[in-house]
Amino acid sequence: MQSPSKSPDPRRIQELFLAAADLPQEEQREYLQRHTGGDRELMEEVLSLLGFDQQSADWDQPLLQVAPIWKLEDGEEISQAWAPDTLGKYQILQTLARGGMGTVFRARQPEIDREVALKALHHDMVTPVILRRFELEVQILGQLDHPGIARIYDAGTARQDGRSYFFYAMELVRGTNLLEYATRKDLQYRDRLRLFLKVCEAVDHAHKENILHRDLKPANIMVNQHGAAKILDFGVARILNQESPSRTFSTTPGVLIGTLAYMSPEQAAGGTALDFRTDVYSLGAILFEMVFGYPYLDLHDLPIPEAIHKIQQGRPKFPSVSDSGEASSLLPVLHKALAVDPGLRYPSAGSLAQDLARLLEGKPTQARLPSRRIRWSQYVARHPVMATLIACSIILISTLVLTLASVHFLARVPHYFVINKEARYARLRTRSGHDLRAWDFEQHGEIVDGVLIREPGLLQGEKVLAIAHGEGCADPKLNGKIALYHMDDLDQPYWTSASHPMIPPGGRKDRKEVKELAEFVHAWDIFPELPGQEILAVETLSPYSPSVIRIFDLKGKLLFEEWHNGALFSAAWWASNGTVVFAGVNSEGNWIRRGYPSNGKEYPAVVFAIKPELGKLEREQWMVKDQETQLDSVLWYRWLGPPELLQGFRGGSPLLTVGQGHTVKDKLTFRYNFQFDYEAGSERVAFHFTLNSRGETTSRYTGEDYRAFREQGLVADFSEFKLLDYSVLPKVRTPQ
Repeated sequence: MQSPSKSPDPRRIQELFLAAADLPQEEQREYLQRHTGGDRELMEEVLSLLGFDQQSADWDQPLLQVAPIWKLEDGEEISQAWAPDTLGKYQILQTLARGGMGTVFRARQPEIDREVALKALHHDMVTPVILRRFELEVQILGQLDHPGIARIYDAGTARQDGRSYFFYAMELVRGTNLLEYATRKDLQYRDRLRLFLKVCEAVDHAHKENILHRDLKPANIMVNQHGAAKILDFGVARILNQESPSRTFSTTPGVLIGTLAYMSPEQAAGGTALDFRTDVYSLGAILFEMVFGYPYLDLHDLPIPEAIHKIQQGRPKFPSVSDSGEASSLLPVLHKALAVDPGLRYPSAGSLAQDLARLLEGKPTQARLPSRRIRWSQYVARHPVMATLIACSIILISTLVLTLASVHFLARVPHYFVINKEARYARLRTRSGHDLRAWDFEQHGEIVDGVLIREPGLLQGEKVLAIAHGEGCADPKLNGKIALYHMDDLDQPYWTSASHPMIPPGGRKDRKEVKELAEFVHAWDIFPELPGQEILAVETLSPYSPSVIRIFDLKGKLLFEEWHNGALFSAAWWASNGTVVFAGVNSEGNWIRRGYPSNGKEYPAVVFAIKPELGKLEREQWMVKDQETQLDSVLWYRWLGPPELLQGFRGGSPLLTVGQGHTVKDKLTFRYNFQFDYEAGSERVAFHFTLNSRGETTSRYTGEDYRAFREQGLVADFSEFKLLDYSVLPKVRTPQ
């Protein structure tokens, strides 16, 4: 007599199934023939599982699950399928749903008169894999205890007609799914957010228990008659390790678990190393549809491969900020939740819930709309070939544009203004040395100074040129005047200083007898409250006569004016404390009367600092008159002395040496060049004093020529010279 056949080992079935599922369909049978050892029953069992695995289901159901529980015969109605009167201690009242994993009944628990939802597996089609998944679902539901998740009450096995039926009983939720409820109740925007916030809090509870749902969709979120949302169906959920996102229940790589319309890109790719960010994406897709009324991605009528490709491309129909109305503030949250790259999403449903709570409280969220850089990186990840072509095109075009721009910049854009007083010409040049404009002193008149202004501010970005004109100009009206020119017209000035009279305090009012001379011009940002730079100009009446300090804006408006009784030869801008430092001479007669050496030409060399005040136009008194008369704008005023040491020196030329740009950082050098007469002839020598921002001497030095004269005993020791405060004037000498 033939012995009864032994049933295949369930663990061996699972092992072969998982291995064969990784192979192309045409190679699976050959693989099983080699590895089943001629066990036909074992091979047919595995092939049966693979056949069910390869079937596609409706997108509103989990796709390609391990095996359906049973199949209806052709023409058989759902009401004719298995529907017992009782199952264990439960009375079956109604069939609620029939799907790939089993049947859900509405049932009654008699001993406490409670209606429950009863999910049961059919005995004939139970496999080890299905049973393990069913047990895992029971385990997961048993771990969860949250008002937003349907509770499990009971689980067990019932014997009926000699067969075993596996089931569990859970809370029966009466109501409609999330989207239908929001539409039926016509919930306002903020009410929808409040309801969805409760859903996120429930999912966050699952995440804190290391449970990943993997199939969040509106159909799995019911809202009961009291308006409370409940999450259902943890049939494809996964328990994650705390240390890593690795699965604790194996899912075949390449097998889709979930619902495509709400599935994350990494889940659609068949990945198994999923984490909580997968659920975050599904929540974002549900929230998008709940708020805007249409799906995040339109997958209608698309074949599954095309739908998966579209999910991974991440090209949603996001409304613009202007079209979103009240929901515009939600767009950054949705962008973050629905990012194709999991690394850009919220790490868990709890983080998403926190931002939604901030939104409802009117507080700023952590989410921001993606920058152009992020959007470009996402595009590159989706279209590497096209992105490479675009990048190459951009590089090629940019190189061409930069080359043309460089040629234009080097050949046509003004870079600096240079004056050669010995050769008697001025040039406006490009960076490459090309002359954009040349001024010959014999033909166009002398140019004393000039500055190219690179940040004109009020002139809408145009470069302009400020020139201090000397004598002999083709246009006599420009003689001795400051003028500002546009680059597009270097022949006609935009404005000149001619409209401001050169009348010193107490001076003659008849301007016709006044000969004006422009000394120098600079462009600095003197008044920070005004845009762009200002023009500082010094004009005088004649050499070694009173000078006026004026500051103009770029439209020619006079912003500041003060008079100094003496010639000024140079200036420096001390930006750190907002002061202007000047070097020159003082021509007051009382200096000579008080003992300063004089041959009728020499005047005391001075250096001083002022802090210009916007709008101050002082025309009635000198900047410095004597020890008692000194304007508030003068911070300090020094003169070179003592006077008795300067006998024999003449022709002084005080200057400031401050380096390129005439802008002082921490110190400047006051240099005084003058002629020294002695029996053998005369020589030019120089003193140098280094000053700090308070006008104090920090160091001093002179050249070797002066030291040679000192060794001969012809001049005083340089260390005896000082820059004295203006209040320390020489005493009046008694007439001989």
